[in-house]
Amino acid sequence: MEDINKKVVSIFERHKANKLNNDDAKVIECDDDIYCVTVKTDKHGNPFNRAELLEDARMTEYIVKVLVDTPESSYINNYKVSGEKILEFLSKYTKRKKQGQVIEIDKYIPDDLA
Repeated sequence: MEDINKKVVSIFERHKANKLNNDDAKVIECDDDIYCVTVKTDKHGNPFNRAELLEDARMTEYIVKVLVDTPESSYINNYKVSGEKILEFLSKYTKRKKQGQVIEIDKYIPDDLA
């Protein structure tokens, strides 16, 4: 999966430099200046296996960095969140149910999955 992530980042970089060939990939501009690259096959050219992708996502963990401001100071909370709970966790901040602003999300793959 890491190779696919590098490929997507490379596509975005070439798009910014106007060096993207439409045969390679197409960058789509979505709402609010957000861009998307659709990837339909893995690094070997095979279609993705939905069940495997969902299982990998469930087993993956994320380190989420949240900036919290108080009248006294600002500080950062670092959370380790399972793939099963990441959307529920993030929604608490986007819906303002929890105090803080998500400032970084890092993918963490446990050793037994790598």
